[in-house]
Amino acid sequence: MEKKLIAAIRKLFDDEWNNSFELGSSQTDLIEAYVVLTIKETLKQTIKGTLKQLMKQEEESLQNYIDEGVYDSEDVAGMEVWQVIEKVSKRNFSAMDNLIWHYTRITLLRELTEQGKY
Repeated sequence: MEKKLIAAIRKLFDDEWNNSFELGSSQTDLIEAYVVLTIKETLKQTIKGTLKQLMKQEEESLQNYIDEGVYDSEDVAGMEVWQVIEKVSKRNFSAMDNLIWHYTRITLLRELTEQGKY
């Protein structure tokens, strides 16, 4: 999305600004650079905020499952999310665990990039 947006801005400057305004080439280039930088920073902040919000929702969901006893067989009763994550990170994962990890990562990244399911 960022590349398409930057290309559209450059096209706008090439098609409109250079022909419609009495700006020199260096002035136009400077304005274009500021516009592109502002949009990039805005996109980063928006994406970062969205990811933080999604992470908070997932942590709340996991905490609810922990509190409801769904994972009691894993000896995590009464723990907080960060404690469970720390405990799980110390495990020696099996090939099936790794398969699930890859599935989860790919699925999440496809969701975040709005590519949908395979």
